[in-house]
Amino acid sequence: MLTEQRRLRLLNTLFLAVARCGGKPEVRGNEAREITITVHQTSVVLTLDRPKVTRRGANQDALPTGGKSDPLRLAITEGDQREAERVAWQDAEGVPLEGVTADIAVEIVAVAELTYREGCVRQFEWRLKRKAEREEEIRQHQIELERQARERQQKLEQARIDRLLEEAATLRRATDIRAYVHEVRRAAAGERMVSSGA
Repeated sequence: MLTEQRRLRLLNTLFLAVARCGGKPEVRGNEAREITITVHQTSVVLTLDRPKVTRRGANQDALPTGGKSDPLRLAITEGDQREAERVAWQDAEGVPLEGVTADIAVEIVAVAELTYREGCVRQFEWRLKRKAEREEEIRQHQIELERQARERQQKLEQARIDRLLEEAATLRRATDIRAYVHEVRRAAAGERMVSSGA
């Protein structure tokens, strides 16, 4: 119970400090464990709870409780499951979290700014990549249009060559037929002369 009261007081102090910098806090969940601070449309996710127990069973750096509340650990998390800690603070001997709330508030605002800038860089890089992809698509489309135009031109040229060859073949056939007719007439004329001379 004492830990939860201290946790709420600490969050209240932190929220007031961040509000001076334009931060808007939000706490969700049945046990108020989902903490988000939005600074200029950039959300920073926090966790504030008891530190995880080390392998030896006790956290060596924790503030001795002396019958009071348990030590607390505050972390700025990231990732889909909020599994990665970007930066964290924990009660330590002689330095409880209440003594560093101003530093934490400054770090939250700084992380929001860094996150915003990282998002801007990612968006810029995505736009550059998309622009390059679009330019490549246009280039490939232009290459395809040019290939199709070349194919059409080649087909037209081939059709013209085929037509010329056909006309040449037709002309040869006509010449051959005329020559044949001429020879037949000559042969027929020669036979008439032979028969009339007899």
